[in-house]
Amino acid sequence: MIVLYGAEAMPYSKGQTVTTKILAPRAFHRENLQRTLALKKEARENTPSVYVFNDALINRIEGNLLDLHRLARLAENYKAFTTESSKQGWSLAEGEYGALRKLTNEASSKSYERWVRSLRGLLGEEPMVREVAPAERGSRPKHVLLEGGPRGRLRRATGELKYVSDGDQLTRTVGRLTKRLAAPGLEKPLGQLIVGHLQPDAENNRFEPVWLFDKKQTDSLLAEAEQGVGVQYDEYNEGDTLVEPGVIDDQEYVLLQTAWRAYREALRTDPQLARQRLLLRAGTAGLVGLIVIGLSVYVGLYQPRVVEKAIRATALAALLLVMLLLSRLLEMLGGVREWSVLPVVMTGAILTIAYNQRLALGITAAFCVLATMTVNGGMELLLVLLAATGVTVLLSGEIRTRLKILEVGAATAAAAFGATFCVGLTGGEELLYIVLHAGYAALAALAAAVLIEAILPLIEKLFGIVTAMTLLEWCDINRPLLKRLAQETPGTYNHSLVLGSLAEAAAESIGVNGLLVRVGAYYHDIGKINKPDYFVENYESRANRHENLSPTMSLLIIIGHVKDGVELARQYGLPPVLNQFIAEHHGTTVVRYFYHAASEKRQAEGQAAVSESEFRYPGPRPRLKESAILMLSDGSEGAVRALQDPTPGRIEATVHNIAMQRLLDGQLDDCDITLKELARVEESLVKSLCAIYHGRIAYPKTEAQRSPRTA
Repeated sequence: MIVLYGAEAMPYSKGQTVTTKILAPRAFHRENLQRTLALKKEARENTPSVYVFNDALINRIEGNLLDLHRLARLAENYKAFTTESSKQGWSLAEGEYGALRKLTNEASSKSYERWVRSLRGLLGEEPMVREVAPAERGSRPKHVLLEGGPRGRLRRATGELKYVSDGDQLTRTVGRLTKRLAAPGLEKPLGQLIVGHLQPDAENNRFEPVWLFDKKQTDSLLAEAEQGVGVQYDEYNEGDTLVEPGVIDDQEYVLLQTAWRAYREALRTDPQLARQRLLLRAGTAGLVGLIVIGLSVYVGLYQPRVVEKAIRATALAALLLVMLLLSRLLEMLGGVREWSVLPVVMTGAILTIAYNQRLALGITAAFCVLATMTVNGGMELLLVLLAATGVTVLLSGEIRTRLKILEVGAATAAAAFGATFCVGLTGGEELLYIVLHAGYAALAALAAAVLIEAILPLIEKLFGIVTAMTLLEWCDINRPLLKRLAQETPGTYNHSLVLGSLAEAAAESIGVNGLLVRVGAYYHDIGKINKPDYFVENYESRANRHENLSPTMSLLIIIGHVKDGVELARQYGLPPVLNQFIAEHHGTTVVRYFYHAASEKRQAEGQAAVSESEFRYPGPRPRLKESAILMLSDGSEGAVRALQDPTPGRIEATVHNIAMQRLLDGQLDDCDITLKELARVEESLVKSLCAIYHGRIAYPKTEAQRSPRTA
C-alpha cells in the first residue's frame, strides 16, 4: 500500500528544469488569492468609518462661554473679573474684557446667548476628528459617516475631514465661528477658549474632537463588506498550459500542486480515470510482488537462518516496511525526493551490521527500487540511492568504533552528493537546483549515520545480534567476569587469552568473524571458576585432586564446567551469542582421559566395557563456523601443549589428528564449514602454534656456572 499510494506522488519539484510544456491533466479552478485580497481591500476602502457626535464636549464649551459672559456681567471692574476668571483658567486682556462687558445689557446678552446656542450646529457642520491610526482601521476609507449630530447622519468625503491635531487648521476653523458673534475684539479670546477644549494637552498629543471614532460600528461594517466579497478563482481547462519549458518557480509549483490535487480528486469520481488508476495500481502491485518474491528467494538462499526463525523474518519485514513508510513521509513533508537517501542508507547499514555485506547489498538494492517507486522518482533517483547504499554497505563491514559510523556516513554523504550532482548535470538542471538537491542527499546520509549510532543498541536487540563495538566492550579485562577468571583461575585465563589469538587468526583465514571467536574464547571456560583446582592448567604443582575420585565422579566435574559456564554467563548478562561458545566448544566429544581410566578399571574388575556415550559432553555440537573453529583451536592447543618436544612436524600432525577426530566424530555436521575451509583453519592453527611453541637456542654456560667458586 505504501508503494501504491507513493506512486501517485506529483512527479515535479520546485526549481526543477522541464524541457516540455506541462499541461493540465484535468479541468480545475484555483483560488486567486491576490485578486480576492484586492477586492477585499477595495471593499474596505469603500466602507466608511463611523464617527459619533461628542455631545459632552459641546455641553462643556457652551457652559464655559456662558459662565464667562456671566462673570463679566457681575464683575465691578477688570481687576475683579481677572481675579475670578483666573480661577477658571481664562485670560482676557483689559480691552477684550471691555468688549465682552458691552454685551452684558439685555439685548446684547440675548444675542450672545443665541450665538452660544448656535455653536452646536456650527461645530456639527465641521467634521473635526482625531486622526485614526492604521492599526485601528486598516486602509483609509473614501468616505466617513457622521452619526448623532444636530443634522442627523451626514456622509462626508475623507478629504473633507479636519483634524484637531492640526493647530493651524483648527484655529482658522474656530475663527470663522467666532466672527459670527459680530463682537469685534472677542474673536481671539473666545476662539482660544474653544480650541482649549479641543486641544486640552497638545504637547502630549491629547485631543478631544467634535466627532469621535466609533471602532465597534466601523469594524461591523468592515466585516460585512469583506463577507460580501466571494472567493475569486482562476479557471483552467484540461490541456491548458500550466508551465512553460524552463525552471519551475514558486508560483508555478503551487499551481502544479493544485492541478495534481484536482487530478487525484478526479481519479475517485471519473470512471475512466478510475479504471486507468486501477490498471496502474495492478501493474505496480505486480512489480512489488515480483520484488518481494525475489527478496524472499534471495534471503532463503544466502541467509536461511532468517527464514528459519519467524522473529528474524518478522524483524526484517518490519524494517523494510518502516523504512518505506519513512521514505513516503519525508517526501510528503519536505517535497524533496533526495530525503529517501536517509531510509535507504539506514536500511543498508542495519542489514550489514545485523548480517553480512552480501545479504545487505542484495536486499538494499531491491529496497532502492521500492523506495524510488514510493516517492514516484525516476532512474536518476534510483542511481543516487544505489550509489549511497553501495558505499554504505561496502564500508560497514565491521564497525568497531563509533567514529567509524560517522566516517561511513561522511563517505556516503560524499557519494550521494556526487551522484546527485552528476545526474543533475545529465538532466540539464540549473546549477543552483543541482547543488541544493545534492546537499539534501548529503545531509540525509549524514543524518542516517547519526540515527544509526543512536539506535545501535535497539538494532542489536531487535535482530538478536552483537556488534563489534559490543564485543570489544566485553574484551575489557576490567569486566567483572574476566577479573574473576584471572584472579581465581589464572591458568584458565592465560589459556583463554592464547586460545583467543589462535582462534581469531584461524577465523580470519576463512573470512568469518574473528573478533567474535576471540571474545568467545575469552569466556568459553568461565565455568571452571566454580572448581578451578580440578583442571590441570590450575594445578600449580599441587596434587591431582582426581586421584581420589572415581572416573565417573571426575567426569561429572569436568563436563559440569559447561553448564556452570552457561549459568555464569546468564548471571553476568553476556550476549546470547557468547553463550553458544560456552555450550558448544566441546560439542559432544568424549572425555578421553577418564573414559580410558574407567575402561581400565572395569577391565581390571572383570566388568563389561564402558560405553563412549556415557563419557561424552552433553553438547550441543557447534552450529556456527566460529564455534567450530573454537572447538578445533581448543583441542589443538591442549594437545600441542602436552607434547614433550613440540616440533613443527609434530605440531602439524597433532593439529591434523584433532581436526580429523572432530570431523569423523560428527562434531562438524551441524555447521556449514567446508573441507577447504577446514584445511585453511588447520594451516592457520599450525602457523600460530609453531610461533608459540618455537624452539630456543641453548646458551653455553659460563666458567662460573660449570664449577663452584672456591675460596
